[in-house]
Amino acid sequence: VLTNTVPVDAYRGAGRPEAAYVIERLIDKAAHELKIDPAELRRRN
Repeated sequence: VLTNTVPVDAYRGAGRPEAAYVIERLIDKAAHELKIDPAELRRRN
């Protein structure tokens, strides 16, 4: 099943939301450097 949401849910340990935030920021930065829309980069990957 493919969705367009980030897989973040309750976990036993802390840190998952922070890790998801970092991943999203890295995607935004990569899209900026590639000069493409961040949504397009997410769609491709």
